Amino acid sequence: MTNVIGRTAGDKSKGFDTQIERAICLILDKISEGSEHVYCAIEVVEDVFLLDVKSDGELKEKIIEEDKDYSSNFSFRSEPVRNTMVSFFDQYILHEKDPALSLVFYAKTGLANERIDKVFLENNPDIDKSLSGNYNILKKISEKLELTENDVIIALAIFKKEYISQYQDRDDGKVGYTEIVKSINVNSFKGFINSITWVFEQDDIDTESLIIEKIKSCEFFDFMCEGKDYNILHELHYVFNKKKTASGLIKRLVSRDKIENIYLKAKQSGSSYLKDNSWELWDKIDTDDVRDIKQKIFDVCPDYNKKRAESYYVKAALAASEESSLGKDYKALKARVYSVCNDVIMEYLDENSDFDKKKIQQVFSLLENKALERVKNLERDYSYNTSNEDLVKGIVYSLFNGCYLALDGYE
Repeated sequence: MTNVIGRTAGDKSKGFDTQIERAICLILDKISEGSEHVYCAIEVVEDVFLLDVKSDGELKEKIIEEDKDYSSNFSFRSEPVRNTMVSFFDQYILHEKDPALSLVFYAKTGLANERIDKVFLENNPDIDKSLSGNYNILKKISEKLELTENDVIIALAIFKKEYISQYQDRDDGKVGYTEIVKSINVNSFKGFINSITWVFEQDDIDTESLIIEKIKSCEFFDFMCEGKDYNILHELHYVFNKKKTASGLIKRLVSRDKIENIYLKAKQSGSSYLKDNSWELWDKIDTDDVRDIKQKIFDVCPDYNKKRAESYYVKAALAASEESSLGKDYKALKARVYSVCNDVIMEYLDENSDFDKKKIQQVFSLLENKALERVKNLERDYSYNTSNEDLVKGIVYSLFNGCYLALDGYE
């Protein structure tokens, strides 16, 4: 049992897509560099964990990466950056400053200045009041530029305050490396800062196209893989997504051999599938109904069974929980299911002006069947990360629970 804060659970706000995309990029890059024994996993230590081992078993490199996907720009004072600094310092000391350890901070966002104002200086009385103003600390660090003496003073103060705060008076008694942090000097702090690789990319970067290029440039890709690059992408996504829930480190790791097998599977498949781009339409669908599924049901049938309505709500929530890990494929499925369900509801309302318990159940059963039928037909041409029956049925209810479908309001 370690004396540091456990951080293996994923942060839902960043989206599992980013983790999986980064894991795929990292392991494909290592394979392209000639690594024979490379293993990668998500949510083992931080967000992405990669081991590159030499043939004799000696560790070549261990990558521990934190991934962030935010709309706001980051400065060294931003909470996600401060939190990562604490986490990375724990790993840095835990690994005894091993040069084989690579700490990586990846974010889909831009950079902002650090504003050192009166409030900050009042909370950090050891800092000279003359140091107020705007700084470019994170920008300099990410570009490997030399920090000024004042930059280091400010950065160190921010780090120490955050570290001590996170470990102060914890219920589990963990104190981390608080004593080391309290006495850390400027040179030691700079050594830690310089051990981190900072990667910032704009949110509008086409990551999928980038991964497709990596898939095609991999040594396992040959003429037999032509036209099957998206099959390979979907299989890679599926494998990482599936393994993230496995118990124990070994079962979560995706190896070089596993990557090669995915390519072999694509070569042996008799057909290639298209990419369903209908996800691009999803965010363009106009919505204005803020009621949840239970309220929508009670509005047309006030005496509807509350427990049954609650069960629909649970189905909707379960389906929605898959969205962050399935990404664009989930949005494509939602767009397709929305289209067919919307048509069915309008046709049904043309013949039915009111609802009772039986009719509501009939409508939901009809919508489930029509959605499954549509998705099954689409699978003849398109490949999805997952499209099992429970998920497709759940999407129907999630559309009602969101702003998209209702049993009224179609006048």
